[in-house]
Amino acid sequence: MEQTTTYRYEAKNDGSYNELAAYAIGLVANVSLFPAHRTIVIDDLSADVSKFIHLNNLDVFVEPIELNKETVGSLITAETVDPETLRRIINSQILEMQDMMAQHNDILAETMKERDRAREAGEMHYKWHKEAAEKVDRVKGQIKAIETLLHAIFPEE
Repeated sequence: MEQTTTYRYEAKNDGSYNELAAYAIGLVANVSLFPAHRTIVIDDLSADVSKFIHLNNLDVFVEPIELNKETVGSLITAETVDPETLRRIINSQILEMQDMMAQHNDILAETMKERDRAREAGEMHYKWHKEAAEKVDRVKGQIKAIETLLHAIFPEE
């Protein structure tokens, strides 16, 4: 999709709005009219529109609609945003969500690997502890047997 700059033209009076609207509807561009706000949003063609505004001495405030992380929230809630800008916002949000899901899946996979490593290490330590405890129990049994033998050979009187 070709990235174009969208411009918001806010007329300061009804006459300027009506003349600009009449001109804009004949353009080969995406044009959104917001008569209640005396605002027209046009994709690109800023040089042609600016020339028309200047030649007809229209009282219009021109502002580019910039799409970035800082402006997304205000653009979504603005009453004078064209459908193409909203589509671009949606597409950027979808891409961001896909990136976040990929990061989430990577972190989840790494967490599962770490969990499995910890589980294996825990099982290994349990096995070592169990073997050591069995050795200690054997040694205790041998000491008890030696003690019993010593008591049998050398009874206490």
